[in-house]
Amino acid sequence: MSSKQRREAALAAARDTVRPEPAPSGEGWPLALIARTRALWESLEGKYGFWDHGFEVFASPVPPGASLVIVGEHPVGGADAFDLARASVVPARHSYLDAAGLGPTRMREAFRSLGHEAALMGSVKTYANSFRSESLAQWRTTNVPERQYMEKLSLTSLRTTIERLGPLLVLCEGMEALQRTLKLFPGAAPTTVAVASGSRRAYCRTTVEGGMTLAAIIDPVSPQTSEADWEAALPVLARDLAVLR
Repeated sequence: MSSKQRREAALAAARDTVRPEPAPSGEGWPLALIARTRALWESLEGKYGFWDHGFEVFASPVPPGASLVIVGEHPVGGADAFDLARASVVPARHSYLDAAGLGPTRMREAFRSLGHEAALMGSVKTYANSFRSESLAQWRTTNVPERQYMEKLSLTSLRTTIERLGPLLVLCEGMEALQRTLKLFPGAAPTTVAVASGSRRAYCRTTVEGGMTLAAIIDPVSPQTSEADWEAALPVLARDLAVLR
């Protein structure tokens, strides 16, 4: 069997394991997305080196009609921090309430300083890629044929989340997350509205179908994002958050 045939067979097996049927109506759709992700993850046991790092679809409750959706690139962490039982249900508590680490701390402090802490606590935190790894660099080493389907399934979950909630603002954490999310909105072309040091993009924004704002803030998780870079984005973020009141 050729490498192309092996790849096609692996993708067919993944599709057979988890068929992307429409999420159910009503309040059960978040659990349906989690169950679908878990089923694909279970089918891949032993097929990539950090499989035991698991998955995470939501890092917050999913209140109906949430006006803000925050999209991370993907959940990070080691196998010792993965709890299958916890990952298999919708969280009862927003991870940004007390999560440690650079990213959550920056987000908490930014929303608090801008007077929008309630918007952060009422937001839905999800991911462009629901499968966990230690870092984006490690994820890029996932050289298995199923990777394409893992990423596609994750974007399907993100699409469903955005469509079901109908938020006013989708805020991507970092430009990598934005690039993935843009696949859901063909033709959208965000404009850079704030620039950090070294001509790095600090904040981008565009308006998509239905009048929703799709924005991205410079990666709060990255140690390469200096405090000056981060501060450059906050005035623009404040203007976007003002419409959520």
